[in-house]
Amino acid sequence: ESDLMHDLYHADDCFFYKADAIKRMRMVKIEFQKVYRQEDEAFLKILESIRLNKTTPEILMRLNERVCQPTKEDGMVITLASRNCTADSVNQKCLAEIEAEEYTYKGTVTGKFEEKRFPVDMTLKLKVGAQVMFTRNDQHKRWVNGTIGTVTKLAKDEIQVTTGGATYVVPNCSWESYSYEYDKEERKMKKELMGTFTQYPLRLAWAITVHKSQGMTFDKLYLDLSRGMFAAGQLYVALSRVRSLDGLFLSGPIIPQYAHTS
Repeated sequence: ESDLMHDLYHADDCFFYKADAIKRMRMVKIEFQKVYRQEDEAFLKILESIRLNKTTPEILMRLNERVCQPTKEDGMVITLASRNCTADSVNQKCLAEIEAEEYTYKGTVTGKFEEKRFPVDMTLKLKVGAQVMFTRNDQHKRWVNGTIGTVTKLAKDEIQVTTGGATYVVPNCSWESYSYEYDKEERKMKKELMGTFTQYPLRLAWAITVHKSQGMTFDKLYLDLSRGMFAAGQLYVALSRVRSLDGLFLSGPIIPQYAHTS
């Protein structure tokens, strides 16, 4: 057990799958070969070159043709930013510009639930007309984590959001926090419920961070490069969220430093 932990935490590389312990486990390897998010072959080749750290001046030139601002005719466009402060600033500015009554919804915690692990803000402020994102899959499959919509009705204990041409009353939901401990005698992990966090599964979504966008797909995306890209692979994650090159809008040109994946 101690040897395993040593292998995991003292490997030469920062990725867990490079640990000696993982190499000795002879795990089955599965490689995904089909891309479902994008269908444009030219755009797929651009993304592949960035992922493999093989970006060329020609590829950057093609991407930088998308340096432009979206217009109202483009419809619902989400902004991706590299930092939380940038995304928060955009969201608060857009919310303030709506001339409507502001409603506040406060979450609740039972037991122990660390604030840094809150899936949404403890205090959610909304106005009719606000652009929001669902942060959890709906059990009735009406929306998924990442679905964007518009707030169409608010009351003290009611939120209605319109997305995909349909309007839904959004129920609040609970997330659970567990502690895990290894039982040496039974040789298995045991988990214990520590607390729950309850809140509406929504966040303002005129802008979100690249980090929070992982796993999501957007038809229209505005990439805010005002603060650059500060993490390896961040550009690839951001660009690969959008379905097509025509749906991509850049605040400024991409420079070679942004394209480094390691």
